[in-house]
This record gives sequence, C-alpha cells and structure tokens, in this order.
Amino acid sequence: MPKPIEVLLYDLAFNMAKTVFKQTPLTSRTVSFTKGDAVYRYGSYIADRPQLWNEVLKVWQPLSKDNNRWTGTDGKGGGSQGLYTSNEFLFDKDFTFAEMKHYMTQALTDTPLDPQTPVEYMHYEAGKAPQAKMETAGNLRSVFLYTFNQPQDGLNLRFTADPMSYPQLIYKNMLKEGADIVKGRSLEDLYLGEDYSFTRAVGNAAFETFDLPCIQVSSAREIGGFNTIFRCDQGQMVLDVEPQGRASGYQILKDGSPVVRQAYTMDDLTYNAQFDQPESKKLVPLPEQLEVLSPLEKTVRDMSKKVDWSFEPTTVDKAVADSVNRQLSSMDTPFDTSVTELNKTMQDGVMDSVASALTKTGVSLIAPEPGFTDLVTRIQVSGVATLFQSQMVKERLAKLTEEVSGGPGYLQTVTDQVLLEKKQHLLSQEAGTIQATIAEAGTARQETSASMETKNQQLKEVEEKLKSKPDDPDLKKSQQELTRELADLTDKLKAEDEKYTKAEEAQKSNETARKEAEEKSKEAAERRAALKDHVFEGK
Repeated sequence: MPKPIEVLLYDLAFNMAKTVFKQTPLTSRTVSFTKGDAVYRYGSYIADRPQLWNEVLKVWQPLSKDNNRWTGTDGKGGGSQGLYTSNEFLFDKDFTFAEMKHYMTQALTDTPLDPQTPVEYMHYEAGKAPQAKMETAGNLRSVFLYTFNQPQDGLNLRFTADPMSYPQLIYKNMLKEGADIVKGRSLEDLYLGEDYSFTRAVGNAAFETFDLPCIQVSSAREIGGFNTIFRCDQGQMVLDVEPQGRASGYQILKDGSPVVRQAYTMDDLTYNAQFDQPESKKLVPLPEQLEVLSPLEKTVRDMSKKVDWSFEPTTVDKAVADSVNRQLSSMDTPFDTSVTELNKTMQDGVMDSVASALTKTGVSLIAPEPGFTDLVTRIQVSGVATLFQSQMVKERLAKLTEEVSGGPGYLQTVTDQVLLEKKQHLLSQEAGTIQATIAEAGTARQETSASMETKNQQLKEVEEKLKSKPDDPDLKKSQQELTRELADLTDKLKAEDEKYTKAEEAQKSNETARKEAEEKSKEAAERRAALKDHVFEGK
C-alpha cells in the first residue's frame, strides 16, 4: 500500500515539474506510438459480460479516492486520473517479469466468479494440438490487448540517467529549491519507492500542462518494463485505443520459482471471436483459437434449438428489478440525480443481470439434451454458460436494447418504470415525514404563541405595578426577565414559522414530483406494454 503523500514534497515536485515543463521544449522528450502499437490491461479473471471491453477501458473510482502512483488526488480537491496499461505481454511461456508477480498476487476485486469456481482453459504450444486443462478462477488473471487506433505522441517520463530527461531535470530543480524537503533522497528513491508524492505530482503536472493523451513511465517493480498511462476521467472510456482480444494467465512453480503461462478460457475464446486480432501481438492466432471454439459453439447451438423461451419476459423483468434494487441500495441519495441519468448509469449492471438470468435458466433447460453431461465434463458448467450466452443470449440482449421508433429499448423502458415506481414510493414516504413536520411545527407555533400571550399579559401587569412603585427592585427584575423571555419566544416563533413555511414548500414540491413521477411511470408502463410483443414475439 502506498504511504499518504507528503504535502511539502508533493507541492515542491508539482511546482518544479510545472516550471521544467514550461521552460524545456518537448523535443526528444516524447514517445511516438504508431497505429496498431499494442498495450495490455491486466486484472482479476473476468468472466464474459456483454459490455466488458468498455468497462476495462474506464476508471471507476472517484478522483477523491484515487491514490495511484502517477495520478490521483492531490489531497486538496485537485489532481488527475489515468488508465494504467503495460507495454509488455506478461503471459509468455515461463515469463518471470516482476510485473507478473504483482498482477498474480493482487486481490481479486472485479471477477463475478467465486475464486474456487473451476474454469476450463485451452493450453497452446507451437506444433501441438491444444490441450484442455482446468484451473480455479482465483488462480487466473485476465489480460486485454488494445492497439492504438491512430498515431499518437505521449510524454516520456521514463527513469533514465540522461541528465536532460524530465525526471532528472525536475529532481535537479527540487534539490535547488527544497533540499531540506527532499531530505537526501535520490531520484531513484522518489521514483521507485512506496511514497508516491513525487511521481503523482509529476504525473498530475504533466496532464495539466500538456495536451497529450498519455504518459509513459518505467515500471516501479522492474525498470526494464514500461507502463503507458492514458488521460481519463471517472466513468469515461479511453478512446485512443481499440480492443483486439484477451487471454488468461495462470501461475505454476517451475524449479521452485513461480512462472506464468498463457491460457485461453471459454470466456477468452468467445470474446476474441469478435475481433480481427493482429497476429504479431503475442496472442495465439485467432484461426487456432476458432478451431477449438467453433465446434463447441455449434454443439451448444444444436442443444439450444428446442429451448422454450416462454420464460424470457418474466425472467427479464425480474432481473431488471433485481439489478435496479441492488444498485439503489448502494447509493445514499440516488434521486438527487434525474431518473434519465440514473437509468444511464445503471444499464451496464442491468445488462449483466439480464444476461446472467437468461443464461442460468437457458443452461438448465438444455441440461437434459444428449451430450450435455459430456460437454460439462469437458468445459465445466461455467464454460457451457459462456457459450450459451455468446450463442443464444447476446442476440436476445441486442433486441432488448435496440431503440424502437426513436425511443428507448425494452431494458431502458423497464428500468425507467422500476425507478419511477421506487421514486414514487420514496416520495410517498417523504410526504408522510413532511406532513408530520408541518403538524409538529404548527403545534409548536401555537404553543409558542400561547406562551407569548401569557408572558405579554404578565409583562403588562408588572409594568402597571411599576407605575405606582417605579423603584421596586423585584418588579424591575421581573420586567427584565419577562422582556428577555419574550425576545427569546419571538426568535423561537420566527424559527418555527420558517420551519412551517419550508415544510409547506416541501409539501408542494413533493406533490409536484409525485404527480410527475406517476405520469411518467404510466407512460413507461404503456411503452413497456407496446414493446413487449415486439421484443418477445407474443411470448
């Protein structure tokens, strides 16, 4: 885990980086990428999901919680975000690169599978037929291949002894301006250590200063390797590269040392079939992958011909509602956002939920088919599920998401209706709370007004007595106390009046919002009914 940034060190590095970047020309300090150059994105083993390649090209955490080495929060509300890729393919046979050890030991965070789930994979060796083997999901890691879609220049921030390199120039300036802050640490200490103050400051300054899509840095775990970090914002997809395929890696011990080898699971194979992979980018050539995949796909298609899809409408509707409820439960105040925007953020999760539900039911329906048991023995239930999803469910998802007459598709429409019903329920609950507040404030106003009348009457009586006894100390004290109490009650009544008025305004807004949600919910229900026959063909 990185240490918290040192504020003084971060500020010094950031300011010196900005100075160096402005004073020193970019000449010979960029890295040129040509169209087709490859970068690789590593992570936990990720089973197939319809929108997967989009997700892998996004940063999901907010800037305030982003604590990466070269990008992230500056602790003051600023900073930048980056998508980290490697320039090395780490799943070559018996590869022992330091980055590999990091990727193979990091915690599983984004796999939808239980780590103990058995996953069938194909082991390829040149000149030999592919071999089917088995591994648990927890021992697999995914790598996604992307290639630049056009020539691009990135900023060169590699670690080098060249005194004119940007890191060396920044460090030199830091020693001049803040030797006491650097505290004798070498550039290597600052660049490669577990304190990210220097690197994050330089990366953030680079993205703030230059209009470049990426920076390239040396791997902190192995100087011989490089990482390319793309400029990005939370939830926004990096558009400088395009997907080409994926593979898996699994770790074994060889002569007592851990090594990683390349494998292709059913998820990898079905994903790769979508792309015309370049053969020079380390992955097994696509034709060799399809030799394994195509017969299996045909087997599953043949088994699925007799599937009765009458379960689909109910399954889809329930899966949408389940996904919406799950996502809402993780949000503090979801309806501070419009239903339209909320719907957009939920669609990936909705698609996952629907795909999973349709696949689970579909696979159970083909289980009695001849050859199913043999197929499961070979590629496990998870492999059959992947093939069923790619061959049968994806085309149904396409129909569920397609726009009709220029309007939203079925999934978006059902999501709208579920969200609007949830909003109505929430507004109804709020209406009860508001009404209770109005009643409470009204009662308080009445009680305060009554107290003021009593105190006013008491004050009049005291003042009347003071006319005949102007110097009576007890009467004067009573007058002062009653005057003070009346002033307090006046302030209290004013606050209660404001509370009452705000509650009445909230009540009006609530009524308007409930009426609007009710009308939109009816519209969504009508559209859903109209779409149902089109999408499910009378099921």
